[in-house]
Amino acid sequence: MRPLFHTMCSLCWQVYIIAHVPPGVFELGDGLRWFYPKYNRQYLDVLEKYADTIALQMYGHEHTDSFRVQFDKEGQCITENSYFD
Repeated sequence: MRPLFHTMCSLCWQVYIIAHVPPGVFELGDGLRWFYPKYNRQYLDVLEKYADTIALQMYGHEHTDSFRVQFDKEGQCITENSYFD
């Protein structure tokens, strides 16, 4: 995934991410996560690194509509995620 994002970034293209399961914690579950912590962190790191390249993220799986905001390590908003199911 990193090589693809690197290529898209170097071409100044933007990408859409459409996936089945979202990263992070399911807000209606008691700490329920769909990714193992190691892979969740790696995925979020890629999202942070290529935030300017990612135009949209859409995920399903949770059977609820929600909206999430991702922050970088300094607390700055870097991406917004929409979840529709």
